[in-house]
Amino acid sequence: MSVDLGSIRTLQQAELELRHPATAESLGVWFVLAGPEHPSRKRVRTDVARKLRDQLMSGSVDEDDTERAELEVLVAATLGWHGPVVDGVQTPVTLGGAPLAYSADAARALYENPELHWLRQQVRAAVDRASLFIGGSPSA
Repeated sequence: MSVDLGSIRTLQQAELELRHPATAESLGVWFVLAGPEHPSRKRVRTDVARKLRDQLMSGSVDEDDTERAELEVLVAATLGWHGPVVDGVQTPVTLGGAPLAYSADAARALYENPELHWLRQQVRAAVDRASLFIGGSPSA
C-alpha cells in the first residue's frame, strides 16, 4: 500500500463539539479552534515560551504563571463558537439565558470561570489532540 503524504495535512482550524461533562451528551455547541500551525497559536506559543523561559532564568515561576500561560494558549486557540443551525438559522450560544457573542475577552471569561472548569478542560484536551487538526485520507 502506498500513501501519498500530501493527502494528509494539518488543518488551520477544526471544530470541537462540547459534551455534557457528566453524561457526554452533545450540548449542540461547537467551538472553532485554531490548529497548531495557525498564526494565532504559533504567536502565543512563542510569547508564552519566551515569558516562561525568562521567568525560569530569574527563578520566579510559580503555579499561577503556568495557569496564566495555559489561559493565553486557550484564548488564542479559540476562534469562535456557534450553536446548531435550526430551520436555516444559526442559533446563538447562550450563557445564563443570554446570547454569548464570541470575542477573545468572552473566551477568557469562560475559561477563567471556576464553575465552567469542565469547559476549559474540554477545550484544553481538544487543543492538545493532534488528530483533531488532521485532514485528508491515509488511503488517498
